[in-house]
Amino acid sequence: MLALALLAATLSQTQPAASQPEAAPAPAQEVANTANNTDTSAPAWQHAQLRLRVEPSLWYMGPGGELKLPSPTLAGEGEDLEIDELGFDSPELVPHIEAHIFAGPNWRFGVRGFTFSDDQTTLMSRTGRIGDIGFDNTSTMRSGLDYSTFEIEAAYGFEVLRGDESKEPLLINGRRRFVARLEGIAGLRLIDIDWEVERIASSSVFLGGSRAAVDETYIQLLGGGRFAFAFNEEWGIDLTLMLGASPFGDATSFSGDIIVGGTYEPHWAPNFGIQLGYRSAFFSLASGEGQDEFEYAGAHQGLMLGVVLKF
Repeated sequence: MLALALLAATLSQTQPAASQPEAAPAPAQEVANTANNTDTSAPAWQHAQLRLRVEPSLWYMGPGGELKLPSPTLAGEGEDLEIDELGFDSPELVPHIEAHIFAGPNWRFGVRGFTFSDDQTTLMSRTGRIGDIGFDNTSTMRSGLDYSTFEIEAAYGFEVLRGDESKEPLLINGRRRFVARLEGIAGLRLIDIDWEVERIASSSVFLGGSRAAVDETYIQLLGGGRFAFAFNEEWGIDLTLMLGASPFGDATSFSGDIIVGGTYEPHWAPNFGIQLGYRSAFFSLASGEGQDEFEYAGAHQGLMLGVVLKF
């Protein structure tokens, strides 16, 4: 009996301890779901459902056109005068702003505008009359122009051409080789204009007044389109054509825009880009009739340089 007891004790010391049960392997679907949930990074800007894009720039703009001011106190109408005769013959840097909200793949809502203000003093080179003001080649004229335009627009667009995995080989990092987009645009434009012209010195005596001024505001209906092309989701070029009109009553106006822009939006700076463009904003503004008629028709145009901020 003693021998059996010793044998039992020996066997109990050499027997391994019972191991804990191992966890059952997770089903394949749970593993896949876990892997999918580990990517919590935000989507790329162009793939987000709601995106904001702000484009501040400087516009090297040169004003131009013909001006006719009311002549309420003198018989007959004043003449049309090229504004470069009043000293408005040099381009200036003008702040220009655009901002756009993209909602989903198709809708875009935007605002655009600029404000231009300039004063010039010049010695006239001929004899003539603007509004009630007569002048000759001894007359010094001081003129002021304040011009502001702001517009709001809604656009519906869609891709008309794209390079993706089913059609063209992709470039690096899954970027599409090219994308072309077409938009139809509708909106409103506000134009506020203030002209003031004054004869401040002359060696001659003139009948009539020495100052003429006008302050007008126009609201226009807008329509147009935009075509944009992007390569490698970094380099882009776009063309916007817009027309506006307000043929209502004595105050009528017409305007148009041709905007061409090129952008570089590098992938190493996903919320930033630079742009270079050209804008020609032409217009014809009128109000009143006869001696009370005001007309200003011409174009503001020049190069633009700015940045792109994406949120």
